[in-house]
Parts: sequence; C-alpha cells; structure tokens
Amino acid sequence: MDPEKTRALYTRWSGSPPDLTASAPGRVNLLGEHIDYCGGTVLPLSLDLGVSAAVGPGRPGKLDVRACDLDAECELDLEDLRPREDGRPADYRDYVAGVAAGLLERGCPLPGARILLHGDLPMRAGLSSSAALEIAVFLALTRFAGTMDFDGEAPQICREAEHRYAGVKCGIMDQFASWYGRLSGVLRLDCATLEYEVIPLEERRVKVLVADSGVPRELASSKYNERTAACDAALASLAAKAEEEGLEPPAWLASAGEELLEKARAGGLDEETWKRARHVISEQQRVEEAVRALKARDMDRFGDLMFASHESLRDLYEVSCPELDLLVESVRGLDGVLGAKMSGAGFGGAVVCLVRRGREKKAKAAMERAFRDRFGRTPPVMVVRSGQWYVA
Repeated sequence: MDPEKTRALYTRWSGSPPDLTASAPGRVNLLGEHIDYCGGTVLPLSLDLGVSAAVGPGRPGKLDVRACDLDAECELDLEDLRPREDGRPADYRDYVAGVAAGLLERGCPLPGARILLHGDLPMRAGLSSSAALEIAVFLALTRFAGTMDFDGEAPQICREAEHRYAGVKCGIMDQFASWYGRLSGVLRLDCATLEYEVIPLEERRVKVLVADSGVPRELASSKYNERTAACDAALASLAAKAEEEGLEPPAWLASAGEELLEKARAGGLDEETWKRARHVISEQQRVEEAVRALKARDMDRFGDLMFASHESLRDLYEVSCPELDLLVESVRGLDGVLGAKMSGAGFGGAVVCLVRRGREKKAKAAMERAFRDRFGRTPPVMVVRSGQWYVA
C-alpha cells in the first residue's frame, strides 16, 4: 500500500491534494477455504499489499471516482444508487456504489466527493482485492464525512456490497480480515459467531510466499455461487437426516460432523453434494488442529495441514486448476518448505506457501522453474508480510 503515491495521483487528477487517504490490506488465507459461508473457522493473514483511496470535496450529491489501475472513471449519483442491470461483469463502480449505498441506508451523511483508487495488490489473484477496495472506500467515505459511528458494521456493510452490487454470495472472511487483520498475526475468525482472536505469527522464523498463477478468477461469473448452493443443499439434507434420527439439526454445515454426513450419504445424498460437504467438514477439523499447532509453534504440522487442505480443495471441492496444482507440487518435499495450498475461491488465482526463513529464494525458484517448463511463462512469486489498514 502506497498512500503517498495515491495522494500524488489524486493531486494530479483533481488539481488539489486530497483531504485524506485510507489504505486497506488484501489477505491470503492460510487455512479454512470455502467454509466461511458455511459457519466455519478461517485463518487469514492480512497483507502489506492492498488498495488506497484518496478523497476530497466534490460536487453535491455525486461521487466522481477514478480507478487508476484500470485507467477508468465513473460518476455515481448518491440519490440513485442501484445494482447494475446491464449484465456486465462487476467492477470497481459496483463496489464503490455498494459501500456508499450501505452507509446511506444506515443514515451516514455522505457529502459529494472525488475518490481516487490505487493499489499494489494483484487483481483477480484470489488475494481479496475487492474486499480491500471496499474497506478502503468505507474508511475514506466515513472519515471524510467526519464519523466513525459505523465502524462496528464495516465488514457487514462491505459484504452487503459484494452480495447486492457485485452479485457474489461470499462469506464475511475477506472483509473481516481486511478490517481486523493486524501486524505479525494470523486472524482466527469463527464465521458463525464472528468471535475472533489474533494469533502471533513469528515472521522472523517463517516467511509467506504468494505465487500468482496468472489465471484470472471472476467470482460472479465462475462456479463460486454453484458451490454455495451445493452447501446449502447439503445442510438441508443433513438437517432432515438429523431430525429423522431424533438429533439436533446442525445450524451450519461446518459443524455437522462426519457421522451425520455419512448417514445422509447412506440415505441417498448424491455423490457430488457429499463431496462438497466432506470438504467443508474436514476443512473445519483441519483448522481446529492448525490453531493448536500455531499456538504450540508447531509449524511443521501446520504446513502438513496446508497440503492436506489443497488436496481436499482439488479432489472434493473441485475448485483448483492445473496451474495451481503445479505450483503446490513444485515445492512439496523441498527442504525448508512447510506447506502450500491454493488461497481464495480458486478457479485460478494464487497459491500461498509457508517456508522457513532463509529458504524463500529456493522455493521461489522452484515454483518459477516448474511453471515455466510446463506453461511457458514465469509466474509472479512474492514474499509478503502482514499488514493492517490505516488513514493518513
């Protein structure tokens, strides 16, 4: 995140400096994939990469928005914000409009403003660039309006923007991680209760690498919503089976348990729905074990669970792709590599790799070499650090 560059870009665009600049981090998910919308527990790490939003006075009732990285501009009418109806893919306009609409609906007095967006987080790489944009816009708009009254609802307001204006039925992990993520800490978030804690990550001992496969993932046009629907169907089937057995129906799929799942399978649950549910339930178990390992500083076990998570995402949830699989396999067994897995929704995007300090270059070279030999191009591989939002 580079607020100074964002300020300079705003000044060049607007002719005067912004009143303030808000920066929000992206995230990489170390474990707990595709279970946030199933009431599971997740372990994201907020990054030192993200999106910045510079804001200053604008025309009454209007938001004039410039997205520098897309070389695009738009005008939004604060009195007529509505989800898109033209069938085009969601973009920055929808995220800004969704956040503004959520604030207005809660009584936040938004003045007209000019907003410039700039980021150093790769887009469509599974690093939550949309949530970083939403949180940055939330911070910019509320601070420009002179209020912090809505901070307690920030992740919910931004998730609503994703649901209603971008058309993605995501869980709350990405927005929560961008809002509550802290330096040198892994966020443990229970998505059913929204209880969370920050568990220290000794970044002097371990390093986090992110490899961008270069395969873009557009959630709203992918099979992401199909997976959420499959999980809803699985939960309904398991709840019906529980009632049939005289048991308490599970409130969330992640808490259903393997025994109930197998009873539902024996009762006719179709194979594909079983596979989706099997991933969710086993991933929840992996996260619970990973939390214990992290607190015990057992990073070897934590890494093993990352590899197991990727296998489940590949074989049961079926959201991986050849590029992601190759990146993971290229470092499996490499000295100093603790674990690797796809991060985010999948269907492309990025791989996260956890390595011992001093082994970053070897892991990076192995990923680049294997990918280049197979696909004829070198993927961007970054060593990332933890980060958090701030306003300047």
